[in-house]
Amino acid sequence: MFKIAKPLFSIFMLIMISLPRSAASEEQLKPGTGISVTPVFSSLPEEHFRGEIAIAGLRELGYEVLPAKQTGYATMLLALAYGDADFSIHMWDILHDEFYQKAGGAKAILKTGNIIPGLKQGYLIDKKTAEKHGITSLNDLTDPDVAALFDTDKDGKADLTGCNPDWGCKDTIDGHLVMYGLNNTVSHNRGNYFALMEAAIKRYKSGKPILYYTWQPQWISSVLKPGKDVIWLTVEQPETLEGVVHTASISAEDFSATSQAQTAADLGFAEDRIRAAMNLAFAKENPAARTFLSLIQIPATDESAQNLKIMRGEKSPEDITRHAAGWIKKNRQTFDSWLNQARESVPLPPAAPDNVTPVNTDADTKEDVEADAKNDSHTDAEAESHVITEAAVETEKVMAKKAVAERSVKTEKAATQADTTQTASAAVASQ
Repeated sequence: MFKIAKPLFSIFMLIMISLPRSAASEEQLKPGTGISVTPVFSSLPEEHFRGEIAIAGLRELGYEVLPAKQTGYATMLLALAYGDADFSIHMWDILHDEFYQKAGGAKAILKTGNIIPGLKQGYLIDKKTAEKHGITSLNDLTDPDVAALFDTDKDGKADLTGCNPDWGCKDTIDGHLVMYGLNNTVSHNRGNYFALMEAAIKRYKSGKPILYYTWQPQWISSVLKPGKDVIWLTVEQPETLEGVVHTASISAEDFSATSQAQTAADLGFAEDRIRAAMNLAFAKENPAARTFLSLIQIPATDESAQNLKIMRGEKSPEDITRHAAGWIKKNRQTFDSWLNQARESVPLPPAAPDNVTPVNTDADTKEDVEADAKNDSHTDAEAESHVITEAAVETEKVMAKKAVAERSVKTEKAATQADTTQTASAAVASQ
């Protein structure tokens, strides 16, 4: 014999209404909950800043981000294609296209977004030597006397500080040396790029000529400032040069097809951009991650400034993570807009069908009344607990069926049926 206390029932109904909304809100805020993600970075710490920004956003979307793998660019794209990693934001659109195609291209990898636009790359020499000897073009180095100015190992050839063996720029530089007949006067020094550049900077500070390849953004141009300390060399097209023979390994037709875009600003390289790259299956299954990664955009000047901090000693993983957190704080409004668009990209769950069984049906009410009549030993407190437990089960059913659109109707029915339950219980108690 019991009565459901009206205040207690009202509290329960409030909880029943609010819980599904809270659960839906949490799911929308963190659509990646329960999903693990494996990033793959280049092996250059100077490029990890943007990766840490991406990781922070994915974590805010609920994803569990595993430790990033680090490797060369060609291997990085193969890892994405084979599913050994899920995403990277270290792919140069043009410079790494050959790696991308060999890894399977669009059939295996989605490349999207415009992480850092307007990338510039090319050859530079110190301004003092350029002005003294009238050097303006890479092609000037076909003159043995000019090339000898940049000889650091006494072999009579210019020493060009170039790219790591597994970088895309290595092949482009080698192609230029062949195309312009420079192999007899210029040596392409490959190895640890930043170690080689530190040696070049020391030579510059001691007043000696330097010749090197670089790109922006990164810290080199913050130390050797173009226009002040160094100048960019132009790269003339083969058809403008006399005596240049197209070798069998690189025909004029092949050069035109693959390198014509690499003459932007006459520097020998295209103006490029860094894009997000994702395993195709991962991208299809995770619209929130796909949208967020495609929206990230970091000004080249910001990454260059961060790279300068690395050069000055702030180069530990913890330092780089801190730099990324500082950038996010400074650009919070923009960062939040990326997150919100990522959340909105996730399809809403389908509405429940019209015939969803409402909470506290007539059948449930009869069962409760019969149980109450047979169990006179229950105290009012036990009875109230029993009703709440049974209703909680029904609440879980409603949450599972996502009947958001029907919630207000069901609440109204439930309140009416609760009054019926109380009346029936009072009738039984009076017998």
